[in-house]
Amino acid sequence: MAGKVIYGKSALGKQLAADCGWSSERGELVVAKVFKLIEQHLCEDHTIKLGDCGTLSVMRRKATTARNPQNGELMDVPARFCLAARISRKLRGSLEERLGDGNN
Repeated sequence: MAGKVIYGKSALGKQLAADCGWSSERGELVVAKVFKLIEQHLCEDHTIKLGDCGTLSVMRRKATTARNPQNGELMDVPARFCLAARISRKLRGSLEERLGDGNN
């Protein structure tokens, strides 16, 4: 498999515009607005269902103590928020069909 292609908001907006017959500016604006809405709802501690793709939600990680791998000293790791993404069964099946089972 060749190197991965990375799509940003701009590239997604241009693809959306081409698929819908819009100007690229309109496509980029729509994608930017969708991302802003996702951010807004995640900041309100909502779970976002992305249709057949899966869900996004915010997780809170507790503060803990860990070991520094460079010198072995104990260090405090503060509590923090993380984004949790859960893939849907349908998308997982599509990925396995196109890319294999992941055990390559």
